[in-house]
Amino acid sequence: MAAAVLLLASNLAPAPGRAGPPMRDFEAYYAAGATFDRGADPYTRAVWSTERTIDGVDPTHEELLPYVGPAAALPVYGALARLPYEIAHRVWGGLLGLALGLALFGMLFLFRARATWETLAGSLLLCLGFGPLVSDVALGQVALLSFAGIVIAAAALRLRSTLGAAIGAVLAALQPNLALILIARLRERRSWMAFTLGFLAFIAFTLTVYGGADGFFRYVALLREHGAGERYIVIQMTPIAIAWELGINRTVAAYAGLAVTIIALLLAVATIRRASTDEERVAIACCALPFIVPFFHEHDFLIALFPAMLLAIRARGPAVWLGAAGATFVAIDWLGFGQRATGVPQSLAMSTAAALGFALLAHARRPFRLAGLAVCALAIPIAVISHLQPVPIWPDALPASFNPPPSLDAATVWHAEQALSGLEGQAPLWALLKLGTLGGCALLWLALVQMSTFRKSSNGPSWWGRKPVKSELKAYRSSGIERTTVGTSRVI
Repeated sequence: MAAAVLLLASNLAPAPGRAGPPMRDFEAYYAAGATFDRGADPYTRAVWSTERTIDGVDPTHEELLPYVGPAAALPVYGALARLPYEIAHRVWGGLLGLALGLALFGMLFLFRARATWETLAGSLLLCLGFGPLVSDVALGQVALLSFAGIVIAAAALRLRSTLGAAIGAVLAALQPNLALILIARLRERRSWMAFTLGFLAFIAFTLTVYGGADGFFRYVALLREHGAGERYIVIQMTPIAIAWELGINRTVAAYAGLAVTIIALLLAVATIRRASTDEERVAIACCALPFIVPFFHEHDFLIALFPAMLLAIRARGPAVWLGAAGATFVAIDWLGFGQRATGVPQSLAMSTAAALGFALLAHARRPFRLAGLAVCALAIPIAVISHLQPVPIWPDALPASFNPPPSLDAATVWHAEQALSGLEGQAPLWALLKLGTLGGCALLWLALVQMSTFRKSSNGPSWWGRKPVKSELKAYRSSGIERTTVGTSRVI
């Protein structure tokens, strides 16, 4: 059924908007690589001289897409920029496909999934219908490579490979805000050594590629400028942006976002400390990160695949339906509902396939594993009302006369493009749509807490059961997944 729904989704492609280059965000990587190759600064507006030559970009006015990635990746993008864009984006797509394969099978290894056709089919269907992952591949974003690095690092530590974990950490750092997840894995000496080695290697690459220490500090300042420019625009999926869109003034919204960050950070530390396995700690960090970091986009939510698959494979009891609902909430492209009405049927079909994929992957064969279908039903009326306040699309909504003066820097021009496109506005429905995705992360987080305490309680399921004695933890960790509930005769 899930495969049939996914096939239906492929035939419900929305009507295209303004013609643009394939993998639109890869355009920035490609242009930065070309700029780096010719000796210019890829963090300035010099990238526009390459971007304007790409098929699908309108050269009659400036629609700059700035590069804000780490300098360590520039040699790779420079090598791709030596190819025509039509070939380069296909090579990049192949690398993203390889990263997805490594991440998928790495997670199945980490979670000790059973080698059955249901496991493979369910995980594939969940991935293919998972909105943030689809968005990442469609845009050509580097977040999937970073996510693969996180999984590689975790798997390498399981295999006691310090070098492998260091390589994974370097790969994860291609998207620095996602690499923070690895902090949750810092426990034993091997992880400290591996991540320190990876961090030093990454810093060394950065200093070598981009002007030494001065270049590094310029890059940090650049991130601050771009973060300030995007803080209140709709593509930011952060508590501050959501508070602003609800109608709160910017000062109060900033304080509200700071409060959410502090609370989420404290809860993350508390729940990570109580988690029983390293995989659960990483999964909790994946759920907590969107509430903590000040820079987070839709495609970055692909990290929620880690807790979603963990819950499908290991969860029992109430954690199953919490995990199914949370995974489906994140899988739905809520913000996309407001951007293009013609894309709603395809988005709903794909999220339904993801919900059924979770149910197929789930080892607990109870009806609760289908809870994601209820979320898909809930999404229908929300998709209908989302067009009361439609979300503009960049660069379609950018005025044709936009040609900023040469004296402005890339961060200022980028902010002006977003503001003039109507993406920096107060619209409560935009906030509601984005809360759907963040709410999914919160449900996954709750499911992880429930799963962890389910096996710890001596009286069956509970939210905050007693802490297990060392003998119980040792037995659990040696088995990989729970087999019995301590103190009862119920077999899981």
